[in-house]
Amino acid sequence: MERLVVEHGVRPNGASAVTVRDPATGAAVECLMTQYEPVVYDTLAGFVPASGARLAEAGSFRGGSAAVLWHGLRRRGRDAGAVLACHDVFEPFSLGADTVDIEAEFDATVRAWGIEGAVKVKGDSKRTAGVHAPGSLDYVFVDGDHTYAGALGDLRAFAPALRPGGWLVVQDCVGDVAAALATFFESEAGWHRVEITPPDGHFVSVCHRDPEALQSFAAALREALGRAGEGEHEAFSFAGPAPQ
Repeated sequence: MERLVVEHGVRPNGASAVTVRDPATGAAVECLMTQYEPVVYDTLAGFVPASGARLAEAGSFRGGSAAVLWHGLRRRGRDAGAVLACHDVFEPFSLGADTVDIEAEFDATVRAWGIEGAVKVKGDSKRTAGVHAPGSLDYVFVDGDHTYAGALGDLRAFAPALRPGGWLVVQDCVGDVAAALATFFESEAGWHRVEITPPDGHFVSVCHRDPEALQSFAAALREALGRAGEGEHEAFSFAGPAPQ
């Protein structure tokens, strides 16, 4: 299966737009991501269990992150038995001058991309995280409430559901979200992270309890970014407890 096509554009309000497209089916979805991010999530798909992976998102919006992750699983043959719980309030959202019917667009993305394992969990993710048993998840993607209290609430709500070898991924890790992650690291021992920092400083933090797993991920991501033509612009740095 081919890699995703990432198309860069500009919205009417001047903000950058990224559309990911499946070259095999033509399915496409606009994502609130920077241009390198689909490569990050595609790479992470290679680090979850080969079958029966249990994954969750706090904040799903139109389904772009779900589509990218699921495509990464499928092209590696890792989608068998996988479940992706998509937590969101799924309420209409103002994007510039437009009001987006998020739930309808999310449902359309799931259908178009064939995300068979998607389970929609509607509500405040800080509360709906409780549907996951402790130690049951292999991967959690946090991109919901971007306030300090909201981001910290998501981190604290979902972290107990991660198995010891699970991945915690935080998007838009700047400002209040970065402060929330710093507080989480101060209060939760044993976590390490690698930050993927693009030229605009709008970065993603990938967190794990095993620094060697993070080093393997970072090496794989460097290689993938190089193939995608993005590698020369990216910088990686470990933060939090130093790798042993």
